[in-house]
Amino acid sequence: MRMGKNAEGGFMEAVAAMMVVTVALSVFLGALAVAGSQEQAVPDICTDYLKNLSVSDGAVVGEVTYEMEAQKDFAGLSCIRLRAHVAGGSEVYERTAGSPTEGDVLCETGSILLKDDRGRSVPVVYEVAVWL
Repeated sequence: MRMGKNAEGGFMEAVAAMMVVTVALSVFLGALAVAGSQEQAVPDICTDYLKNLSVSDGAVVGEVTYEMEAQKDFAGLSCIRLRAHVAGGSEVYERTAGSPTEGDVLCETGSILLKDDRGRSVPVVYEVAVWL
């Protein structure tokens, strides 16, 4: 670096130093982004098949095992388990596709409105667990 009369760096040297820092930060952030994108993504839990269920005599009824098997095979999961019951009810509807294994388990809980025999909307609480 050339110094001026008062031992100060010149404008060109300051711009060059700023560019070196900018390039170094860009390389670091690029490497960080590439490393972060290579992590395994958490699969989404699909619950679209819950719309095929209904409520009869205060209990959840319907058959969704085929849809659960298709989702399990498509997503490469080892098991999917669905538990559902009418809000305030005691009878639990349970279906399982595959067999639970040791390993990571993801779980989603929520509520959905299903139609009953009279056409009314009934709140149903569900839990879907998937084994990776």
